[in-house]
Amino acid sequence: MGVHAPALAPMVTVWVASVTPFTLRSPDQFRAPQTPALTSHRTPKTAEVKALGSFSNSARTPEQTDLALFWAANYQALWNQALRDLADAHLHNIAESARLFALANLAMADAVITVWDSKVHYLLWRPVTAIQEGDEDGNPETVGDPTWLPLIAAPAYRDYTSGANGVTGATTRSLAPFLERTT
Repeated sequence: MGVHAPALAPMVTVWVASVTPFTLRSPDQFRAPQTPALTSHRTPKTAEVKALGSFSNSARTPEQTDLALFWAANYQALWNQALRDLADAHLHNIAESARLFALANLAMADAVITVWDSKVHYLLWRPVTAIQEGDEDGNPETVGDPTWLPLIAAPAYRDYTSGANGVTGATTRSLAPFLERTT
């Protein structure tokens, strides 16, 4: 906490968007749809993120802080820990465990490639930028707060689309048939 990405830092690992996927035809096969315009009524307002996500003087509870810090971890590492727990509890041979890890990690890898394709394609700013530079987004309903800092440092890659949701969705979808068969 307390270390924040420099403003306008270039996006890291742009190359991930052009990696050849393992199980998909191309990185853009499942590209996310276009986001609504910043002036659209469908664009999320930043007030909740600003109130709950602030480094200091936040409206969040201690439990929300703990959850935020937990979910700020590497999703692939979190999922692999869950896979180890699933394998220990439900699988009784190395072949089935290896298959579980292979299927889930292929899904995770392709999800990251697809998500990065969308991030590079759309180049949507992160919430910290939206809050700090709200006066410059063309939306009269937003006001900038250049001194606002988030609890968790914004990574040096774009916000849209969510890598956490992409990895989690791909992993859970890949596990569903496997777990139905083994339970």
